[in-house]
Amino acid sequence: MDFLMVLIHLFKTITFRHLRHHKGRTILSMIGIALGVGVFVSVQTAIHTAIESFNVSVDHVSGKANFQVTSFGRGFSEEVYLKVKKVPGVKAATPVIQYVSKIDEPIGEPLYLLGIDVFSDRPFREYQLYETDDQDLLFLKTPRAIAITEKLAHRHGLKKGERITLIVGSKKVTFSITYLLKMEGPAKSLEGNFGLVDIASAQEALEKVGLIDRIDLMVDQSLSADAIARELKKVIPPGVEVRRSDTRSGQIEKMVSAFHLNLTALSFISLIVGMFLIYNAISISIIQRRREIGILRSIGVTRPQVLGLFLGEAAWIGCLGSLVGIGIGMGLAKVMLYLVSRTITALYILVKAEHLLISPSVLMAGFGMGVLASVLSSIGPAREASGIAPREALALGTLETKIKIRTWHFNLVGMGLLILSLIFALQKPIAHRPIFGFLAALLIVVGVSFLIPSATTLLNRLMAPALRFLFGPEGRLASRYIHDSMARTVITIAALMTALSMLISISIMILSFRKTVDLWVEQSINGDVFIFPGSYSITGYSALLPLEVSRALPSLPGVKAVDSFRALEVEYQGQPALIASVDGEVFLNMKVIRFTQGNPQAIIRQFAAGQAILVTESFSLRHHVKSGDRMKLSTPQGEKEFFISGVFYDYSSDWGMILLEKKLFQSLWNDETLHSAGIYLKEGVSQETFKEIIRERYSKPYRLFVVSHRELRKEVLKIFDQTFAITYALEFIAIIVAILGIINSLNALILERQRDIGILRAVGAFRKQIEKTTLIEAGMIGFFSHIFGLLCGFLLSILLVYVINKQSFGWTIQFSIPIWSLIQSWLVVMFTSIGAGLIPARHAARMDMVESLRME
Repeated sequence: MDFLMVLIHLFKTITFRHLRHHKGRTILSMIGIALGVGVFVSVQTAIHTAIESFNVSVDHVSGKANFQVTSFGRGFSEEVYLKVKKVPGVKAATPVIQYVSKIDEPIGEPLYLLGIDVFSDRPFREYQLYETDDQDLLFLKTPRAIAITEKLAHRHGLKKGERITLIVGSKKVTFSITYLLKMEGPAKSLEGNFGLVDIASAQEALEKVGLIDRIDLMVDQSLSADAIARELKKVIPPGVEVRRSDTRSGQIEKMVSAFHLNLTALSFISLIVGMFLIYNAISISIIQRRREIGILRSIGVTRPQVLGLFLGEAAWIGCLGSLVGIGIGMGLAKVMLYLVSRTITALYILVKAEHLLISPSVLMAGFGMGVLASVLSSIGPAREASGIAPREALALGTLETKIKIRTWHFNLVGMGLLILSLIFALQKPIAHRPIFGFLAALLIVVGVSFLIPSATTLLNRLMAPALRFLFGPEGRLASRYIHDSMARTVITIAALMTALSMLISISIMILSFRKTVDLWVEQSINGDVFIFPGSYSITGYSALLPLEVSRALPSLPGVKAVDSFRALEVEYQGQPALIASVDGEVFLNMKVIRFTQGNPQAIIRQFAAGQAILVTESFSLRHHVKSGDRMKLSTPQGEKEFFISGVFYDYSSDWGMILLEKKLFQSLWNDETLHSAGIYLKEGVSQETFKEIIRERYSKPYRLFVVSHRELRKEVLKIFDQTFAITYALEFIAIIVAILGIINSLNALILERQRDIGILRAVGAFRKQIEKTTLIEAGMIGFFSHIFGLLCGFLLSILLVYVINKQSFGWTIQFSIPIWSLIQSWLVVMFTSIGAGLIPARHAARMDMVESLRME
């Protein structure tokens, strides 16, 4: 108890006073932790908001249903509804059509279109009409009647009685706005971008007459859910399944789990770099207060109390920094939400989120990690402070600390950690997550950090003659300072190296991935002109080309061949996947497909004949299947077994894809619709001429997206670059934190050299020379950091490309090194390092000579 009371008293009377007197350094340290916590909180809040927004939409649309009968693809016969509602235990049932359409330009926003049977839907969902007491939905029975939300109407100036044109796949469908809906229940879907129509109108608009997407059920809760499910399965056809209504809301977590994990790992970089700032801040505090520590030790303060004093100081800075970081995180979260939502929409599923959903657990986790990181990073300096002898501390003339670094010991630890990282990198993923891969990355960073002292000593010795030749006495002195202050310099170099290594490794990974995707587009998606539904960018694979268009394409003038593509979003073994179909003849004769193994021509011939299927590399890794295996698929014709003739490289989706030949797919799914078509033109036929033919014939009734191969390639790479924009944003923040570390470190070193600087000034050194020496030292720190950042970044890039990326997404990437980007990063690091040294350099040059030497 006495120990704690003494510690609290010392903290109040000494530590708080010191922090107040040195506001600049305290604020600098707080900023480091605040940015780290802010990045973590913003990323987690953005992902949490995106996922919850999707789940809320699903829950509102599901209403009070506790079971659903559903299928993948274009739907199933509405006659199933008549059978299902008669099953014992089913209290209520209603058929549903759902589709995410696109409002025609100039609005161009997505609209969640829900088609209901106004009579049977009443027990499931509640709708409230805006500015009317009449809540009857019978108005929907009017042909092409639609009710949209008052939020959507007010945002775009739409009124009752006006018409609204939707792009349904490629078809333009015009509805009459009959009523407006209040933002309640299902109307909250997609942040109010919601439209309610009669199921018959939806079937007609979607060209699905006689088909429905799902049947919502309310079952007797007193009966066994499993027993009811068994009875339902007896009356539903193959390819249709029974599931609990809450199953869908958990699907998005499965879809984005790899993306979430990788983004979380990236968000820790700034926090790790911020830990180095705290280390240096406590080190500076100890340097300034050595005399104070000596007095405290002389009057009976114990070593544990001194240790606790400095750990408490770090914890206090961590608390303040974490609180500020939470505020920064809330500010960043809005920008991060835009980037995250755009990425999830581009890669996985449509997400529309406007308002942040604040999770107390995320805020608590951010605060806790900030404080913990601060305390952990201060343990080393705090132990150093507690070990200072009173006699040594009271000698102001020996203010600078001469710490001898046992480089052989550090080298041994560093090499051991690098070997351990190799062992971790060779381990298999845990539940499709590269946990060991991320641990290996951490070990690489720490391992290389332990090698920095000896490597810096060697580089400094090699560079000394050049520094002396280029900069004269100032260069020689800067080199000596680096050598004599190794204990402090190493921490700064390690901080900047950590940020740079992440930037370099991710730059290498992104360039490698970009070149791989570019090659894949060039070889595998190699038609002359491509035709997509007008709403494809919003609705994804659910958007289909009109049958009139897809059937007419082969006979259009100038067409040599049509590369048809149709994809269904399905579940395989509880994981999202794609079942797709292509034309076997085009696949055999027109495309360049790369397989993981085997003879490509033999594999494709077997596939084109309808004797086998193909799977993508990501599907193969996710579900542990390979070439030569057999697998079962649920189809509308029942469960079928297929032979896998090959595994091919594909970068369109990390879900994984099962590829069937078109005729085989149509025989099983009875579906001849297409998602897109690639057109191979005859020799001499102009791409622009053909695009004009398509526009003239089909632009009036349909909205089609017609692009050349070059335009498609450009669009793919644009989406690719947008996807990684969030990565660069996180890296930029980490670099800022590291630059703050240089300022902090040089300030610490100048305090240590107070006596040296005083002697130099006394023997005739000019202020400009002192300033120049400090700037050279800052440049050397930046140079060494970049050298080690290159080494560490190269090792991390190999890990990212061949382990973390492959285990997360299932993609093999061709390794490439961005030479020009590395040169640019070196120039930026040198300029920013020297720029960061300006403030400490001026401080050193203006140091009072008499005060520096008063104890000599």
